[in-house]
Amino acid sequence: METNTDIKNIDGSKPLDNIKHERYCQYIVQGFSQVEAYNNAGYNSSYAAARASSSELMNLQEVKDRLQYLREQMQEAFSVSKARILSILTDMMNADPLDVYTVEKLEDLPPEVRRCIKKITPSRDGMKIEMYSKTEVSEIINRMQGYNKPVAVDLPALITVKLIDE
Repeated sequence: METNTDIKNIDGSKPLDNIKHERYCQYIVQGFSQVEAYNNAGYNSSYAAARASSSELMNLQEVKDRLQYLREQMQEAFSVSKARILSILTDMMNADPLDVYTVEKLEDLPPEVRRCIKKITPSRDGMKIEMYSKTEVSEIINRMQGYNKPVAVDLPALITVKLIDE
């Protein structure tokens, strides 16, 4: 009869039995390098030894599965659709500085206008509000939509190179 301890963690959804391996995976998904994750997980090794050992850990199937699962969970937790990002960027592109100029309290601004504010600094006349650059925002939109991909252009040969023996 199979018990829970006999069942393999085939999808990576359960913490690894080896606590150091589990900590290693947690540090990796937090963005630490392999060497940093290895030493932070509780191993005390030189850089060279940590590099070699962490490479071995990364080749263990249970570690690969756990990392994949943790990354998927992280992606779900922090996912924002491309359409939502483009919607926010479009609001920034279309922001009218007059929407902010006449307001007395920031709370009175609609959220789509508040998202367009890059920086607020106090000044003698009240507050200085800096909006996001429309140029930078348009460049981000272009990259997301693939508008800035290189375009292949066929040009006829205009230059002839003649080699001369000396």
